[in-house]
Amino acid sequence: MDKQNSSEEVWLTEKQVSILIGLSLSTLQKNRHKRKGIKYAKIGRSVRYALSDVIEYMNSHKIELVI
Repeated sequence: MDKQNSSEEVWLTEKQVSILIGLSLSTLQKNRHKRKGIKYAKIGRSVRYALSDVIEYMNSHKIELVI
């Protein structure tokens, strides 16, 4: 893989994100309407989430356990 391809972003559909993180499609849609949750891009009617943004969102919601 050359340098150009390794820096390209991976984009996911809302269905893929729903399956990946366990949130329903309606929750993702409500969060977009409220302008909260995971960053997204919209092209026409299509919604896409950058995989890096999904990972960042999940990491920012981690709960550290103290033992």
